[in-house]
Amino acid sequence: MIREHESKHALVITLLLLLGLLLVAGVIIAFNQSMEVPGPVEPKPVTDDDIPGREITPLSFESAVEVGRMMEHYVVEEVGQPIEGFEPAMFLEAFPGLEESDFKFVNSAQGMYFYAEGALSWEYDPAFGPEHSAARAINDQG
Repeated sequence: MIREHESKHALVITLLLLLGLLLVAGVIIAFNQSMEVPGPVEPKPVTDDDIPGREITPLSFESAVEVGRMMEHYVVEEVGQPIEGFEPAMFLEAFPGLEESDFKFVNSAQGMYFYAEGALSWEYDPAFGPEHSAARAINDQG
């Protein structure tokens, strides 16, 4: 009877040791997985939607014209005074953060700028009369 009792006691101790070993192994595995360094992550372009508090509020026409005038002043300082008005290339040179796509649907004196297939283009509108040398200059509505 004593031998049987010792045998049961040894079995319980063995089972408890195995259970403890499994528990320690689980903790080690979980810790190692939490310490893994992820592979390279492709950066995602940041948009105004990604920045809390950066909701886009439309400007009034007067405010937009004023911002445009300030930008024109900076272009004159950095690039020089244009003879026939301001065109997108001048702003792109003065403001490296601008992109051609920023000029999509911008009005000019005699047409509009379009951006498609990675390129900025300008389209003349005959409704403005014969094309003149300042036809591509951005107007106040642009």
